[in-house]
Amino acid sequence: MIKEAYNNIKKEHPILPDFEKINKEFELTLIESEEFLLRNIKRKIAEKLEPLTEVLEHIINPDPNSLVDMYECKCYTNGEKKQITDIFRHMMEQYRAMMATDILCEDKTDAETIKKMYDIWTQDKKILLPLLKKLCECWQKHVEPKEILALPYMDVSASYVSTLFQNKIKDHGKPTNIKLNIGYPNKTYVVQSYGGIGGKENYVTILYNK
Repeated sequence: MIKEAYNNIKKEHPILPDFEKINKEFELTLIESEEFLLRNIKRKIAEKLEPLTEVLEHIINPDPNSLVDMYECKCYTNGEKKQITDIFRHMMEQYRAMMATDILCEDKTDAETIKKMYDIWTQDKKILLPLLKKLCECWQKHVEPKEILALPYMDVSASYVSTLFQNKIKDHGKPTNIKLNIGYPNKTYVVQSYGGIGGKENYVTILYNK
């Protein structure tokens, strides 16, 4: 039994969370083998973190070629994105720490990592839950069919825009109402406008053209 094996290990490492609490969060009873149990617990934690960190990363650093990324990143205020960035940093710090402990192969270090990750998770999920609920609400809102994206390019904007539009800029100057095939094949998009601060192109507005 995983529960019995866990409680036996907890006697040696009392820092570990109570089984019922950590099992509720990370589904330890689904672990198939009691061998190397602490390492398997870390993997269960990683399984839960991976899809969440991927979603958070795409919100704070959206792929400009992804309709989902660009739509969802618009749903959050700058303050909310700062919260998401902080949670993402916490999760990635512990995720990388878990990778390092796999190299060490020390039960004491594994137990400390599990405890720390559990504590961070139980705190951060209180902030994370309403932010993720907002994604569902975002998709419930009506959006005009032709206005698909308003793209914030952040730090990579200048290089992205200059690469994407370099030929068009040479031919037309400021790329207003230039038709380009981007995003999805066999569909045409129109670059309506672009602009930014300090002479850098920080955004473009793209309209879908049926």
